[in-house]
Amino acid sequence: MAEICILWDESHIWGLLAQRALAVWGLAPRLVTGLDVAHGLLSTRPARLLLVPGGNARAKQAALGRDGIAAIRAFVQQGGAYLGFCGGAGLGLTGGGLSLCPWCRKPFDSRMQHLVSGAMRILPGEPDPFVPPQAHDAPADVEFPVWWPGRFEPSEDHDVTVLARYAGPGADLWVADIRLDQLPVSAFDDWQAEYGLNLWPTFMQGQPCLVRGRLGQGGYALSYAHLETPDAPAANRWLAHLLSRLLERDLDPGPVPPWVVPAEPVLWDDPILARARRILREIVQLGQEQFLLFDRTPWLIGWRRGLPGLQLNALRTLVRTCQGHAPRDPAQRFWADRAPQFARDLDLYQQAVIGYLLAERLDMTLSHSPDAPAVTGLKHRREAIFGPPQAGGGLHAGLQTPLEELARLLLNGGEEGEKN
Repeated sequence: MAEICILWDESHIWGLLAQRALAVWGLAPRLVTGLDVAHGLLSTRPARLLLVPGGNARAKQAALGRDGIAAIRAFVQQGGAYLGFCGGAGLGLTGGGLSLCPWCRKPFDSRMQHLVSGAMRILPGEPDPFVPPQAHDAPADVEFPVWWPGRFEPSEDHDVTVLARYAGPGADLWVADIRLDQLPVSAFDDWQAEYGLNLWPTFMQGQPCLVRGRLGQGGYALSYAHLETPDAPAANRWLAHLLSRLLERDLDPGPVPPWVVPAEPVLWDDPILARARRILREIVQLGQEQFLLFDRTPWLIGWRRGLPGLQLNALRTLVRTCQGHAPRDPAQRFWADRAPQFARDLDLYQQAVIGYLLAERLDMTLSHSPDAPAVTGLKHRREAIFGPPQAGGGLHAGLQTPLEELARLLLNGGEEGEKN
């Protein structure tokens, strides 16, 4: 069994980030499903560490079921280690499903407050072996990437150690589609006075972003910051140190290299995947031409508030990840079975998404024209294609679900054997 397992269910692009970070460091994680965990994989083929990436914590809880949840708790209590990022951190909280940590998730006063992404400055918390030795001597502008994080609700429990806290906005922090450091400072005061709207993320100031604790003979570390983000040297250094402590062996890798998703090599020239790549490239290009999408990072497309940018990011990255791995069984057998339906769904998806994006563009213009007709039904169209917010579904799920399983099989190599 691999030293590290990654829970793959409902991880989307965040699972790919976590797998890539560990793989480039030579750690070769194994990607497992909630069903694997529920059926006893963590006890019959024990790992040292279970890593749970970002994504919807409730959906992860549902994928695990009662047996999977009990299995993870037993794994930690018997000496295993748990590392959760963002949604994986929420899953580890009390009320989040696993109840490894006695803290809960703190609610937001405003939905806009949750739409924070980019860089936050951090300060080390309490002196602790899990804090890198040089961290307390580091400058105060060390930054961690956050991608729409939740928040911890601390309680009077001294068994939880705060390893890092937010110190304030970093150089590249956004609220929805507004980049804060490109605004004049006066704008924030004006908006507060005129609209009662405070976009400056003071609600995060001083809040814990990375904590750890023990449960039985094992332990956990929960981070609402994405330490596995590519090309984030300070965060990557903290992640390497956390892994060293959780695995109880020395690791000293360099930063996770930049991930230029459009430049991913093609090692599997499958015609249906090639067509999916071309269609998604055309969809993204259309969105950019119509001022709906924009370049954010080499691995992340940005989007205007309310658009399904995260879903498009996940699908684009999954396709290019699958193309970047030479197939063998059981991935080939899986794809031979699923590819025909995928191809049919891809045609429907292409037409539906293009029509939807153009309708959003029309609405963006007509909403400022008082005598123009309203563009109706946008919410219904979006949910038919992408499912309800947070829950997902629709045509998009018909493509993403088989791609996620194909990616899991490919990234696991030939180790799945005949069980799939």
